[in-house]
Amino acid sequence: MEFSLQEIAEIVGSSVGAVKAAIHRGRGKLKAGTVKSSTAVPRPRRASTPEHRQLLAAYAQCFNSRSWDDLVRLLAADARLEVLEVYDGLGSVSFTDRYCFNYSRFDFEWRFRLDEVEGETLLVVERFFDDRPEVFSVVRLWGRGGEVTRVRDYLHVPPYLLEALGIEPTQPLAPVGAR
Repeated sequence: MEFSLQEIAEIVGSSVGAVKAAIHRGRGKLKAGTVKSSTAVPRPRRASTPEHRQLLAAYAQCFNSRSWDDLVRLLAADARLEVLEVYDGLGSVSFTDRYCFNYSRFDFEWRFRLDEVEGETLLVVERFFDDRPEVFSVVRLWGRGGEVTRVRDYLHVPPYLLEALGIEPTQPLAPVGAR
């Protein structure tokens, strides 16, 4: 798949000039043979504790059963909701009036499941096509004291970025909640 310089700049949140400069530097390194696999900087990994996995499972169960009142009970009073590129809100009203409402309006079958992505346990949202699941989004949760304090939903992130994280539509399903 090929992208224009403008498209690349938009994807990475940079300018066309910066993209051109990065491509020029990269080509120079390739030509000089100075690119080595050891030059990659590993991304920090967030270890998932049993308590965090339990909170993720409870959150997934609330979504899978469409139990919005139970979901609100999981939220801290100042819980922050981030739907990337679309919405950023605070408190339970953000969840009930927009987020849960929008998920409940989808005209396709979907479910949340837990999955390990680069060493971190996340929620993967699957939608079903002819009873075949495909990755639709990824949700990251933060919590403290058994409450959800922050939710970041990558609902509007292009699929190729999810694939870059190693999340593929053909991954085996983890049994979390009912379909």
